[in-house]
Amino acid sequence: MKNNISRLLAFTTILTLTGGTRAIALDVDTINLETSLNQTIELAQAREGGKRWGANKPGQSRLIEELNLTSEQQQQMVEIKNKYEPQMTNLREEIRTERQALRTMMNNNQSADAIRAKNQTISNLTQQMRELGFETMLEMREVLTPQQREQLSQIMNERRSSNRRNPQ
Repeated sequence: MKNNISRLLAFTTILTLTGGTRAIALDVDTINLETSLNQTIELAQAREGGKRWGANKPGQSRLIEELNLTSEQQQQMVEIKNKYEPQMTNLREEIRTERQALRTMMNNNQSADAIRAKNQTISNLTQQMRELGFETMLEMREVLTPQQREQLSQIMNERRSSNRRNPQ
C-alpha cells in the first residue's frame, strides 16, 4: 500500500510539473488505519483456514495478539471486508485503466483540456475509493471495543513514528 501511495504521489507530481494538473492529496492516516484493520482480517481468515490473502505478514500477528479479537469479531471483520472488496477491486482496476489511458495521452499530442479531463476522472475514482475505504474502516471500527480502538491507535502511532525514522 505504501508503495502504491508513493507511486501515485510521484505520478501526480510529474503531471503537475508537465501538464499543470493538480496533485491528489491522500489522507494517509485513514489509509493506514484501513490497512491495519485489513491486515487483522487477513490474519483472522488465515487462522480460520481461509488463506485467501496470505498470512503471517509482518505486523499481522502483533495486531491479532494485541487487539485480542474474539472469534465473533474476526467473523464480523471478514464479513465487512467481503462486503466492500468487490467494489474496491473494481475501482482499483478502473483507476489502473484510466491511468494507463492518461499515460498514453501524455505521450501523444492530446490537448491539455483532454488530459485535465482524464486526470479529473482519475481523481473522482480515487475519491470514490477513499470514501469506500473510509466506510469500510468505520464499519470495522464499530466491531472493536473502546480498549481495542485505543490499542490500534497506539500501534498506528508507533508505525507512523517508525516510518518517519526509516523512510523507504
